[in-house]
Amino acid sequence: MEENYIVIDTETTGLNAAEDELLQVSIIDNEGAVLFDSYIKPTQHTEWAEAERINHISPDMVADSPTIEEVISEINDILKRYDKIVGYNVRFDADFLKHNGAEFLNTAEYADAMKMFAPIYGEWNDQRGSYKWQKLTTAAGYYGYNWSAHEEAHNSLGDCYATLYVYKKLTTDTMTIERVIDGKRVGIELTPAEISQAYYIKESDDRRQDILNALDEMNSLKIGNIDLSKDFLKNSTTFIDDVIYRYEKMDDHLEDYNMAIEDVVDNAADDYADKLVSNYVQNMSSSDKEQFIESAEMAMDWNDTYEPAISKIEHMVYEKLIDERRTGHTREFSTENYKIYQLKDGEKYHGIRFEPYHRIEAIDINLNKTDYDLVYEGKISEIKGNSIDEKLENIYSKFNRYETMPETFMGHSLSISDVVEIGNMAYYVDNIGFKKLSSFLDNQEQGEALDMTGQNRGLGR
Repeated sequence: MEENYIVIDTETTGLNAAEDELLQVSIIDNEGAVLFDSYIKPTQHTEWAEAERINHISPDMVADSPTIEEVISEINDILKRYDKIVGYNVRFDADFLKHNGAEFLNTAEYADAMKMFAPIYGEWNDQRGSYKWQKLTTAAGYYGYNWSAHEEAHNSLGDCYATLYVYKKLTTDTMTIERVIDGKRVGIELTPAEISQAYYIKESDDRRQDILNALDEMNSLKIGNIDLSKDFLKNSTTFIDDVIYRYEKMDDHLEDYNMAIEDVVDNAADDYADKLVSNYVQNMSSSDKEQFIESAEMAMDWNDTYEPAISKIEHMVYEKLIDERRTGHTREFSTENYKIYQLKDGEKYHGIRFEPYHRIEAIDINLNKTDYDLVYEGKISEIKGNSIDEKLENIYSKFNRYETMPETFMGHSLSISDVVEIGNMAYYVDNIGFKKLSSFLDNQEQGEALDMTGQNRGLGR
């Protein structure tokens, strides 16, 4: 039976939830029934030329519509009935609604079709080190969505229908991957989302093992537009742990796993394996590092003729740890603090506050600590996540709910233009995700950050 959820979408006067306003709100359920759809009359804006060029909603179209205050109770009556919210860049829509009084369930799960589709489309963004997020029109076109199927839909309602279509393709369509069982090649049906997310799943459940086993049997790590080698890099801790576990257990799939590693290393950029290992080492605890070195020095058999690729990866981890011990360069999430900064008050920052980073760049402003107030500092070990990306997302969630904000937090809910500092790296809260902000650090911190970046890429300094 299909689970129950709602799909939300909004149209707005701009990208800033704190200063811009809603123009339309649409909500449909998982069967496509319209639960809410209305234009919204802004109370502070009389025109929005830039947004109008995109969403085609003019001031005249909303002149006789209700304000958000007049309909928010109706919206909340819907939200309190659903604990799963689906959207395309769902954080943007949910944030706008929250800023206008929407009350989502505290237990609500948010499913972002945009993030799910990105690894399936497979366009890699070297600057961000992740898959590039695609427009809804791209995702809908990829799956052959017929926009004319809902001719009565307009603006955010039309986007709701398209998002629902894409989400169902991601979670219900299947593709067959072959694996060998008892000497026979059989097919396993997996959804695109399951394949692209195989290395994000932390639990050792049977379904995950089916996915990993299926991938082990493949001669190539490319399925259509899904380049799984990128997932290996992003989630190298899970990947190498699994490799080492299999190596120690000498299980039946070891030869296939060795072939998979060779495929990744041989068909990627020259520094790919080094980046993968550096990312793995960065996420090891001190005790894990010492235990790995001790075990490696007891074996010292790096020329294994049966699984040379696995041996190579293990050797690279060992060399990285020894170099780290020698130079003293280390990065421990468990010992680092994170800090949250928010722009100071004053007329000087009126045109900067809550602005997405591309606009800051356009007016050639370099933000640094003198422009900000420190509003919170905490232990990064208290934030869930095995990578910087995961920790940043969880920090964002923690400081956007009043029930999870620490009592010592002295600022407003985390918003665009705020800065999160972890160790010696700073990250700008952007309208979509986070932007690394090197100019925020002082000279000494920039030097330390450069050292850290070099270490993480396997470079000397």
